[in-house]
Amino acid sequence: MSRKTTEELLEEPTDSETEIEHDDDDDDDDGDDGDDGDDDDDEVVSEPEDQCIMRDKVDEDEVESSSEDDPDNLSEIEISDKYFTSTGRVYVSKPPRISRRAAQNIVKEREGLRSEGKVATIIESFEKFFTPEIVDSIIKYSNEEAIRQKVPGTSRLGFLAYRGLLIFMGKESDSKTAVTDLWSNISGRFVYTATMSRTRFQQLTKIIRFDDKTTRNERREFDKFAAMREVFDKMNSVLPKCYSAGMHTVVDEMLSLFRGRCPFKVFMKDKPGNHDPDTGSVPITILSYIPCEKPKRNLFMLSTPHYDDAIGAPSDPKKKTVINLYYNDTKGGVDTVDLMVCKYSTKKSYQKMASVYFLHTYDIAALNGYTTFILNFPDWNKKKPNQRRLCLQELGLKLITPYIEERARNVTGLQKCVISAMEGILKRKIKQTSGAKRSSWW
Repeated sequence: MSRKTTEELLEEPTDSETEIEHDDDDDDDDGDDGDDGDDDDDEVVSEPEDQCIMRDKVDEDEVESSSEDDPDNLSEIEISDKYFTSTGRVYVSKPPRISRRAAQNIVKEREGLRSEGKVATIIESFEKFFTPEIVDSIIKYSNEEAIRQKVPGTSRLGFLAYRGLLIFMGKESDSKTAVTDLWSNISGRFVYTATMSRTRFQQLTKIIRFDDKTTRNERREFDKFAAMREVFDKMNSVLPKCYSAGMHTVVDEMLSLFRGRCPFKVFMKDKPGNHDPDTGSVPITILSYIPCEKPKRNLFMLSTPHYDDAIGAPSDPKKKTVINLYYNDTKGGVDTVDLMVCKYSTKKSYQKMASVYFLHTYDIAALNGYTTFILNFPDWNKKKPNQRRLCLQELGLKLITPYIEERARNVTGLQKCVISAMEGILKRKIKQTSGAKRSSWW
């Protein structure tokens, strides 16, 4: 028995009765004159009207009958109880009948570093994610804000040193400590004093900007994240270039704590909302699961590699589904990233939303840089338990040293404790010259 193509099924009129078509040569009811096998091949049975293909969007040019010879196409699926959303997505309650693995579940690239992820130094690894293009745009907008505030602007070396101090603040857990204490002669650290003055650090913190302030109000009409959108999109564009994710990839939200004014809604676990998941044109399965120990709690899980509500182990008293067990085995990725970011966070108690998000993305860039560097050099300080802390220390020194070298050319007017701190970073004596005029932004 042959089957009609999907295009023919979509075009023919719906009818609840089964229609049978015969060839003109086979009119006898008993079928003795013809071959039984031929009669069966000529017989075509139309499917009921409640059958369709589970697709996000049905395009007449793309709808084709699946062939066993074509592994990229899914077989025809019988479904019932269709539900349509406002976005055009179609949901069904009956699990589809799948004869082969779906195209989106075929891994076509080996997990691990890509060619763009090959690096030679720790600072090169960090710049793979916090690129010079991002740095140039921040320096440009920050200098424009410095003109408006009538304070000295910053150079590339100055902003490099500012970022290095942020790394040290995260490494030493000083991000929550008052700036006056960090630069104190009693309770402070010499790395801050050696790099720049407290006044200069506070100036840079006030003038740092991530977009064109003159056009921000216009962009905010259609983008509430306008103050950080340019830098955020540039960083997102470089994240997938260095590493190829494996089969078990975890996608989840990451909340950034902020107590200031936020113009857009924030997702909270205890305040669920109705959201239509955006997964492109890939078929997804939504599973509703009520735990036995919490009958009033209903869990909704999304999955692309699964198509039914199969139970994992029949002997399991909780009757957890395969989707639930698969999620429990692979869900730790995002939680691990959250813990690692919070361990050495540079985030301070700022009232500007853009600054908070900048420091949050900066922490993620530092973590990605560390991961890429270790994948390139797996034996680097391998036996030491504080491997990541040592990596951050080396990165911070690479960022602040060029600025301290520039500052050491003229130390006129600097206190002896500051010069001593600079000598500790540079590991050499600084020759003091007299009569030279020192820049006002040291």
